[in-house]
Amino acid sequence: MKRFSRFLQNWESSDSLNEKAQLLKRYLVAASPEAEVSYRVGPNAAWALFWLASGKIKTELRASDWQAWGRAQSGLPDWLWEECHAAAGDWAEVVAWTGAPASPPENATLELNFSTESTSPPAADAPLSEWMEWAILPLAHLSDAQKKERVLQAWSKLAGPERRVLNRLLSGSLRRGQPDEAVFEGIERAWGVPAPVVAARLSRTRVGGDPFSPTDWLRGLLAPRIPGETGWECARKFSQLKPLLIDDPSGLGPVDAWQADWLPSGERAWIELCAEADFLVWSEAKAPRAIECTEARAWLKTLPQGTLLEEQYLEGGLGDLRILDVRVFSGEDLSHLPLNERLEKLSAFSAPPPSVQISVPLSARSWEEIRELLHAGPPPLYRGILLRPRDGSSVAWEWKASSRRVRALLLYAHSQGGPSEFTFAVAQDSKWVGLVKTREGLSPKAWDALDSWCRENTVERFGPTRQVRPERFFELSLQSVTRNSRTKSGVSVIGARVEREVLGVTLETATPLTEVQSWLGVGKDDGRS
Repeated sequence: MKRFSRFLQNWESSDSLNEKAQLLKRYLVAASPEAEVSYRVGPNAAWALFWLASGKIKTELRASDWQAWGRAQSGLPDWLWEECHAAAGDWAEVVAWTGAPASPPENATLELNFSTESTSPPAADAPLSEWMEWAILPLAHLSDAQKKERVLQAWSKLAGPERRVLNRLLSGSLRRGQPDEAVFEGIERAWGVPAPVVAARLSRTRVGGDPFSPTDWLRGLLAPRIPGETGWECARKFSQLKPLLIDDPSGLGPVDAWQADWLPSGERAWIELCAEADFLVWSEAKAPRAIECTEARAWLKTLPQGTLLEEQYLEGGLGDLRILDVRVFSGEDLSHLPLNERLEKLSAFSAPPPSVQISVPLSARSWEEIRELLHAGPPPLYRGILLRPRDGSSVAWEWKASSRRVRALLLYAHSQGGPSEFTFAVAQDSKWVGLVKTREGLSPKAWDALDSWCRENTVERFGPTRQVRPERFFELSLQSVTRNSRTKSGVSVIGARVEREVLGVTLETATPLTEVQSWLGVGKDDGRS
């Protein structure tokens, strides 16, 4: 229990997907005894993943009961008990730290196995699986008096941090809805099963129920590839995109060797079609995504099983997406075919709905014509031109259009089950007004450093949102600005990217909101940004 408590504390205090995945990998490897390595699973690792995957167990234990037991054990007056809860906001926390100190460990070996019939609680150092078998699983079959005795005995063996975890297991407050993306990544690092496969398997599996075997469930999660199963193709790497920083791309060779297309502004993702008209959307940020448009979902289900599409969302749109490539079609790998032949595979099917666009080359026939289109400005929801080799190789270039620039203050960091995003603010009447929330443009290293700085410089928290010290300013590029009466700034920004950090900026020299509002409508009718 001590090891799981330390792991959970570190896990919940981190907002970095990479750090959380590494923490989970280390815990899973350490939680599996050597004798069980050949089976690749152990009960301690299985129970830890059970809770991280939002598993549920019926204990038939009322929250009011164990809270009342904790209140009686604390000996605190009513007013102080309520004040403790008002300060902590969590009964599991209050009961954990106001109870009697843990009793000293007895002279007994920790290797002793405790069954559900045991009357003595495990030691605090005992594995999570032993505590599950002694303190959690039997509760549904005990009388109210036996439940109270079992819980009080468990509290007597645990210190504050471990007691808090036990209380959360008793109350079910450890469940957090959908699993964190770091769970998928941590399992991949520990056991080699691709994160998209883990996500797909978890979405189809009921985690819990009666009877339930955590080790059998984990073995199923780590099983070898099943023919026709979703997720294995999504483990591929995305096409490499390099920024084109010059105004004359003729050094890339003949223009006929390249396909020019408008560059979408949002996140890339794989769409994998599988059996029974099902599909998985796996984003570049290593997380499952949803297709919100019903018509788009219906069209995708008409495509053959065993098809893998590379797509990109249109940032600022209502879930619109653009199909960039067809990597696998009806089980056949198309990587060796030219790009246009791969996309032509979709021409045999009905036209997609308006929310789904299929990549179509620009009509320009020379580098000069392509440059003129770029300087004229991309359409709304696009941020430049995408140059891809016609022979189908994986290296492509992003030729971004010039955009409006703002000097904005880093105001908030947001983390809710995935990579953090940052809110940047502009000046208005001697105060700061939030303008846009984004992480686009930050390299993984820069994002991780900024995320760490935000955690260390938080001045106030609002759920998953951290307000940070108003010290750091960044230059952002904005593709277009539209009116939005629902935001405090009165505008919505499309295609925002973090370009660089700037020093020496103050409230007086930061970009004022009135300047951003003056860009309203630019690019809305004629496609200019």
